[in-house]
Amino acid sequence: MLFKKSKVISAIIIFMLTLIVIPFPSVLAAASAEVENKSEVIYASLSSEGESIAAYIINRFEVQKSGLITDYGSYASAINLTDTNALTRQNGYVTFEASKGIFYYQGNIESPDLPWVFDISYTLDGVSVSPESLAGKTGQIKIHITSQMNTKVDAAFCDNYLLQISATMNSDRCSNITSEGGNIAIAGNSMVISHTILPGDNADITIHASVNDFEMTGIDISAIPYSMNIELPDTDDMISDFKTLTDAISELNSGIGDLEDGVAEMNSGAKLLKNGSADINSGLSQLSANGTQIVAASSQFNTALAQISASLSGISPDDFSLASLIGLPDALTQMVTGLSDISTGLIDLKNTFQSTFDTLDAAIVSIPDTTISSSQIDELYTLTDPSQHNVLDELVAYYQAGQTVKGTYSSAKDVFIAVTATIDALSANIDNIAYSLNTIATGIEATLADGGLDQMGTLITGLDTLSQNYSDFHNGLKTFMSGLTNLSIGYTSYNSGLSMFCSGVNDLYAGIVQLHSGTQKMKNETSDLPDTIQSEIDDMLAKYSGSDFEPVSFTSPQNRNIALVQFVFKCDDIKKPKTAADTTIAQSDETIVNRLFALFDMKEK
Repeated sequence: MLFKKSKVISAIIIFMLTLIVIPFPSVLAAASAEVENKSEVIYASLSSEGESIAAYIINRFEVQKSGLITDYGSYASAINLTDTNALTRQNGYVTFEASKGIFYYQGNIESPDLPWVFDISYTLDGVSVSPESLAGKTGQIKIHITSQMNTKVDAAFCDNYLLQISATMNSDRCSNITSEGGNIAIAGNSMVISHTILPGDNADITIHASVNDFEMTGIDISAIPYSMNIELPDTDDMISDFKTLTDAISELNSGIGDLEDGVAEMNSGAKLLKNGSADINSGLSQLSANGTQIVAASSQFNTALAQISASLSGISPDDFSLASLIGLPDALTQMVTGLSDISTGLIDLKNTFQSTFDTLDAAIVSIPDTTISSSQIDELYTLTDPSQHNVLDELVAYYQAGQTVKGTYSSAKDVFIAVTATIDALSANIDNIAYSLNTIATGIEATLADGGLDQMGTLITGLDTLSQNYSDFHNGLKTFMSGLTNLSIGYTSYNSGLSMFCSGVNDLYAGIVQLHSGTQKMKNETSDLPDTIQSEIDDMLAKYSGSDFEPVSFTSPQNRNIALVQFVFKCDDIKKPKTAADTTIAQSDETIVNRLFALFDMKEK
């Protein structure tokens, strides 16, 4: 009996010694632990409207060597999830002893600042409502979810984390569910609407649904570092194509520059053309008007010459009296003077016409002979900004009009040349007639001076021949002048159209200047396009691959060796208030498992 008591006493002493000895290793293990890396998972509760309520953080350590760990972070409380060792929570950090292996502890935060600020609003049949009042309602609902960066938190999370936002709706209560940009999946009796928000972007999500007796579990939001291994195919060919494009744009700009120079010359020539054509039109009008006077004077001269020839015809020289012939030389001399005036007038008109014709010819010759094919015009439209196509339309129209003007002039040029040649011929004929009359007048004067009429027969015959020839000349003169009048009338219409063409060329030149300015700008903006595109590709890969992102601690920038930080957010459910009967049923269904979960403030899933 005593032995048994002794054994009991010994056991009690051993147990008490054990209790005393156990804490000693904690006191003695003051050396720092070696931690390979640390991970943080932040679980946060949000209201149905997205407001941050509370959060707890599961801190995970991979311990390579046992010892003391100091973890930084401001917690309202901390719980050891690995063993029964106590945690020491100070202002801004937690210390604890950890053995080799995996160590977990939970830190609780009240009203935490999260990296994102969420806002969730609700409407029922177009009217804004609170989520609490939406429960149990029937109608058309809209849920609008937005996010933006919280400037109070390190921007590294918003810049490098992918947000996954999911709303789960019971298909018995919700139908006609739509959400632009979202993925809708069936999960049992539920419809899950998911949206993915890329790093650096803000959420702007709208969900529409027809609901009946509406209820909904809370919206789920998760955030993880974005990392995707994007392998693009070889972009050398694509970059080379862009190089070809930039070269083509450069050549286009150079061609438009040459075109501008050509149109500038064309515009200058068009101004000369307009002025020259106006002079030609004026000269032809003068020729036509003066031609009427010339024809009238020629008609009088023809009549007078015919009368003189008729009066002398058939009269024998013996029947002439010197007294009757005394006035004839003077009359013939006056006729010579009149013919000389006609010849001089024709020469003056010819010189004026020739001067203006030369101006017109130089202006039209200055229009380029360049032929532009329809395929070249189509290519020009392809390479040019569509906003400049109206200028190209005018360019093509005036190019065609210019070629028409040049072609029409080329066809009519011989007519203009013939005008001066005909005037020269007419003037020469008039001079010959005047010379013949002057010769006859001189002969009559000589005959009268000698007092004999020996040469009168010859003079009368010559005068008669001259009268007949002049009659033919006069008819030719009338035909020429009639044609000249018709030419003047036709050229007036041509000159009017030419004037409009020249004004259009001036407008075209202004448009080409604008077009060249646009192509020059396009050339400047695309000259480094291949390098820019390559840089954009590199930036895109850098932005969305996340390969260079090094995780940072959410709880404190003083923490090191961070392997992973991720976030899990849960919004409040939208549920109808429970009735007394529901509460009674819930209490009756409570099990030891429910109570165990409740003890650790956890929900049974």
